[in-house]
Amino acid sequence: MTALRPDLIAEPRPPETRSPTTSTQTLRDEFRLKVRDRALDTAAAALLEQGWQQVRLAELARQAGISRATLHRLFGGKTGLASALVGREVDRVLIEVARALDQGPTWETGLLTALRTALRVRHHHPVLEAVLESPHGDTGLLPLLTTRSASIVSQARRLLVRFLHEHHPRLTATYLGDVADTVVRATLSHLVAPAPDELAAERVHRVARHLVRTPPGPSTPGRVTMRG
Repeated sequence: MTALRPDLIAEPRPPETRSPTTSTQTLRDEFRLKVRDRALDTAAAALLEQGWQQVRLAELARQAGISRATLHRLFGGKTGLASALVGREVDRVLIEVARALDQGPTWETGLLTALRTALRVRHHHPVLEAVLESPHGDTGLLPLLTTRSASIVSQARRLLVRFLHEHHPRLTATYLGDVADTVVRATLSHLVAPAPDELAAERVHRVARHLVRTPPGPSTPGRVTMRG
């Protein structure tokens, strides 16, 4: 075992001191997050078992070990609970997509990997599969991925704009935003009315690659004009 050099050993830091008020608030926030996650886990299990239409908040609260009043304080009702449940799954997918974007040796391969990841959510996210497939004949949550998907589009769009800007800094943020918006909406469209995974990913990828490689000319406000 290699001994540590004395000059590389940091001096021990004194423990951080927090005021009683700060510590209490932190504990409350941590407890609130744990209760929230437990409620969402219980809601996810209920969705998979019986469909969203059959979910009752009183029974859900009982199974989660919290009061119905607490459930209302956390989510504001069944609609808010549904949004939080789907939102948590979407956040997880976007984390996977962000990792996929960085895996390729080029931006094209990274984007294709990310698109394939996004279009395979059914295989790895049972909650989203239930929303999309409606196994209990209940389509009540589907609008969260279609007509009420503005927040999802916004999150994914920001992620993709940052990625594209890293690889194409000469293109304006406005144009890259348009490209990202097109890609995100096309991906969601395929996800809701799915084509075979590989074909859908390839199709959206071709559109994105074309838009990035053939931006508007210097006379239009889509690209930065480089001066010699």
